[in-house]
Amino acid sequence: MKDERKTKQELINEIRRMRERLAELENVQAGRRMSGTLAGGELDYRAFFEGANDAMFFLGKGGIVTECNPRTTEMYGCTKKQIIGKTPYDFSPPLQPDGKDSRGKALEVIKAAFDGEIRSFEWRHCTHNGILFDTEVSLTRIGLGDDTVIQAIVRDVTERKQAEEALRRANRTLFDIIEFLPDATLVIDKEKRVIAWNRAMEKMTGVQKENILGKGDHVYSIPFYGEPRPMLIELVETMDDKLQSRYDFVTREGSRVVAETHVPALYGARGAYLRGVASPLFDSEGNVIGAIESIRDITERKEAERRLRESEIKYRTLVDNVNVAILIMKGDIFVDCNTRAPTVFGCSKEEIIGEVMGRFYPVDQSDEHSTEEKIRQRIAAAFAGEPQFYESKMCRHDGTSFDAEISLNRIELEGECLIQIVVRDIVNRKEAERMLEAKSLSLEEVNTTLRVLLQQRERDKDELEEKILRNMKELILPYIGTLKQRCSDNMQAVYLDILETNLKNILSPFMQKMITMYPNLTPAEIKVTNLIKEGKTAKEIAGIFGISVSSINSHRQHIRNKLGLANQKTNLRVYLLSLV
Repeated sequence: MKDERKTKQELINEIRRMRERLAELENVQAGRRMSGTLAGGELDYRAFFEGANDAMFFLGKGGIVTECNPRTTEMYGCTKKQIIGKTPYDFSPPLQPDGKDSRGKALEVIKAAFDGEIRSFEWRHCTHNGILFDTEVSLTRIGLGDDTVIQAIVRDVTERKQAEEALRRANRTLFDIIEFLPDATLVIDKEKRVIAWNRAMEKMTGVQKENILGKGDHVYSIPFYGEPRPMLIELVETMDDKLQSRYDFVTREGSRVVAETHVPALYGARGAYLRGVASPLFDSEGNVIGAIESIRDITERKEAERRLRESEIKYRTLVDNVNVAILIMKGDIFVDCNTRAPTVFGCSKEEIIGEVMGRFYPVDQSDEHSTEEKIRQRIAAAFAGEPQFYESKMCRHDGTSFDAEISLNRIELEGECLIQIVVRDIVNRKEAERMLEAKSLSLEEVNTTLRVLLQQRERDKDELEEKILRNMKELILPYIGTLKQRCSDNMQAVYLDILETNLKNILSPFMQKMITMYPNLTPAEIKVTNLIKEGKTAKEIAGIFGISVSSINSHRQHIRNKLGLANQKTNLRVYLLSLV
């Protein structure tokens, strides 16, 4: 802000110098008039002196007031008698705004005026009652008869000072507002020197305001482009086509200029997309005195727009390549469709857009889904957020009907509520379903026949088994019993016993149950379980099988493991008897 204050101070000093020069000219002119008046006559001089709009008085040696006009008494709020014989610093506060002693400073400028210097300066006076007010004072040495006096002209500038102070406060407020704007903002004057560079701009560019305020020659563009060059802020005063061509787009809204572009040098040469808004600044008379530009980083928005465009392209590609008709409905009118829709309905896209949904339903269809009232209800339900899914007959553009699977769903595009309709041609599927149904009926008939045959086979099997078992009981076992009674050879008796046992095993429900319940038992183990159930000892079983007792014991252990009795104390024969 140091350079900013310097620029303002230079402007104030220039205005002050102009006012001093004007006051000098007025004093010279007044002196000339007064000299002419004195030469021409006392009456003319007195009329000028008495009628002046500014306070006028004469100072003699020591700065004593020797004469004053009516405006002086009015300005200081006292009588002429209360002024004559006093000094200007008697009507001043102890100190001036610059901190200097009023008396010493007044005597200094009065002496300089007596030495022939024309002095114009600002001074703070006070009324007889102590009310402070600001003035502009001009001191000029003149000859009054035989005497040399100082002519003092005092102009009350309190209102002007208040206006200037109000203007300074307004400017300060304005610069404070600019300083804390969320968008990066810079202001340049008529000579294109930077006079404001806010915090957001410091953060965006990394350039502190003290390093750029007061500078011109497009130095403010270096953080953005890496080199001095015109920026958007210059376009408020010109229609430079070359400059405009450097931006993605430029629009004008009255005196405002709006543009977007990519700047390569920002953020350590990472670059960014920026949106700028520039406007001219005017003085009270409508003259352009500078320009202001606010800049916003829109890189994320641009990236989002790019992703959205890519997404739209992918979506459009996907939609156009699916094997279903996809239509978009606004109100009850089709407003868009994919490339498959014309194929499904046998017409062009233009012949679909603008039509209503009922146009593609058969007129003579008795299907409840196709009535106009039902269509309206389904569309209304979809708009209410209730997805619709059903099958119905639809018709192509030439009037031929086809089976269709239809879904209606509400979607939102750019804040607008629409209906997405998906129509799948299921003619082939329906034909396949009809063929499948016919084949199913045929297979059902074949299955019925097979079930009858299988049932007959089971009956025949049961009859055969029953006949075999009956013959074994009636024709074989009795003879084996007779042979055992008549056999004197022990070995033959053993074999007859084995034969009898095996035949009984065939007839035993226990053996069938063991085979069914424990399919992991080997045939030898099943035979051993049956003998154990019959109460045979390991030695007897070993004799029957012609193997060692240890082998039979090994079989017993395997049987216990497979029956889940490995870690139990349950007697194996008792357990087997429980299964009978």
